[in-house]
Amino acid sequence: MLNPFLSIIMPVYNVEEFVSSAIESVLNQNFRDFELIIVNDGSKDKSAEICLNFKDPRIIFISQNNKGLSGARNTGIKVATGRYITFLDSDDTIAPDTYQLNVDIIKENPEIDILEFPIREFYGSPFERKLTFIDNTLKSEDSLFDLWIRNEGHIHNYACNKIFRRTLFSEIEFPEGKTFEDIYTIPEIVKKSHVFRFSSLGEYFYYKRDGSITTSLSLTSFYNLYYSAIEIYKIIDNNKKLLKQRDKYSLEIINFLINIARNEKRDKVSLLIKETPIKTISVVDLFNMPISMKLKIKNIPFALLGLKAHIFVYTNIIRK
Repeated sequence: MLNPFLSIIMPVYNVEEFVSSAIESVLNQNFRDFELIIVNDGSKDKSAEICLNFKDPRIIFISQNNKGLSGARNTGIKVATGRYITFLDSDDTIAPDTYQLNVDIIKENPEIDILEFPIREFYGSPFERKLTFIDNTLKSEDSLFDLWIRNEGHIHNYACNKIFRRTLFSEIEFPEGKTFEDIYTIPEIVKKSHVFRFSSLGEYFYYKRDGSITTSLSLTSFYNLYYSAIEIYKIIDNNKKLLKQRDKYSLEIINFLINIARNEKRDKVSLLIKETPIKTISVVDLFNMPISMKLKIKNIPFALLGLKAHIFVYTNIIRK
């Protein structure tokens, strides 16, 4: 049997209520040339049993002791045989024509290393929104990273709404033991790439579930978000051509820091602020940013008084 064009990797852990829908959304695809690699990551409910009830020959089922989402993804990558790979969380779904539409683009443009398609974030909640793209191809003989930053690819660091050339993962793994592993991994993958395609076609449904990471963030999660974002910030900071993108990104990182400050001891917060590489921006630069007026007003204390005072305002005076 020839290797499939696409390997779809789906980690599974205690999702007995949702996993059938996730699998069915793959099997109902118009696109057929795939393998679905299901990695049961030590589930304690009936998730594994439900998965095994699906008898499609394209399904590869693997069971392992719990290693977390990153560990399960890494296992799937190691056994994948497709030319390209993509990821599906076991409590999400994907629109029926998504893979066919985007694989067609890749087949017409085989130089593509990464393709990103639309995602509906927090599907089924009051916070639902659709992230869409204008069809656009980024190309670079060296590294795509600068172009990717200019096009704000770092703002939507999801792995699940992207299709990757499998060989990009030959020396890169998702970091085990960390939440928001995509933020650590996607920039490293982009650095190895030469052609990145934004696609307007298809749709990934990213659900907001009670008890999920995105619903109830822990202090550790905010630390992971902060430190991973800081690594991207440092890379951007070293490039004088990306200073506008750096300053805009700093506002997002500051939000992570505020959430840490609201739950952490003062001495640890003071040390974080002292060690942070985030640079203060002027009020003029703030109001010239392509962001909403609400965000500009919110960050006036940062521009006028500096990071320490800004954190104080939003942890002791304003808590929204």
